[in-house]
Amino acid sequence: MFPVWLGVWLSYFFGFKWDVLPYYVYCDFFNPPKDSCGGAVDWTKSLVLPWITFSLFFAGVYVRIIRAVVIDARAARARTPDPEERRRLTRRSALSVARLTGRDAGFAIGAAVLVEAIFGIPGIGQSLMVSIGQYDFPVAETTLLYASLLAIAVHFLVDVIVGALDADLRAEWPVARPLGGT
Repeated sequence: MFPVWLGVWLSYFFGFKWDVLPYYVYCDFFNPPKDSCGGAVDWTKSLVLPWITFSLFFAGVYVRIIRAVVIDARAARARTPDPEERRRLTRRSALSVARLTGRDAGFAIGAAVLVEAIFGIPGIGQSLMVSIGQYDFPVAETTLLYASLLAIAVHFLVDVIVGALDADLRAEWPVARPLGGT
């Protein structure tokens, strides 16, 4: 619920109360209506509040994660005099952050749906909300299926890349062992 409250708060103060940025108005970049906003400048202004809402949602999480990874990497490098081992530990820390980013792809899609719904941006979120509001459940199910497949594909792609780059991280994956194996 954090993006919802943050988006409403930002819209109220920066859009409604202080009239600094447009709120609940999406300006088309290429094909604006005749008596409406449009073009690069208006489009950018209309997306400032959604960008802030979406980015602040993940900022706190990733600051804590990167801080913990940096502290662990520094401690491990202080214990290891070998430069090759230090490079391996640094690469492993960076790949751990990449794995976490890939796993958060599904959560990012869900947060984007909320941000789109709050700010009236046409996209997956608006399509989902309109289809549910009109009791058009096949469209809602298709939208959710598309978002789920996209999240799974990103997670799979990140795991394949990380597994190809670091055998130690690949060995930590919880996979089933072959029958009769050790």
